[in-house]
Amino acid sequence: MKNKVSLAACIIVSLFLLYHRASHPGLRSDKPLMVTAWDAFGYYMYLPSALIYHDMTELEWLPEADSTYGLTGGTL
Repeated sequence: MKNKVSLAACIIVSLFLLYHRASHPGLRSDKPLMVTAWDAFGYYMYLPSALIYHDMTELEWLPEADSTYGLTGGTL
């Protein structure tokens, strides 16, 4: 009897998680998912500054890159 109850519980929890994931408003919006917004943007900003743009102090590349890729989520 324990196996049937455990299986039923796993199915119910899985269905709930799938429903919750599908009904999340952030996943249905037309805005892209902001992975680099807030803290993560600051943590990893030095990488493109040093390796791609070679501009660690002025950050002249940032406004164009932000408008193209939405790096800051519009909160810079």
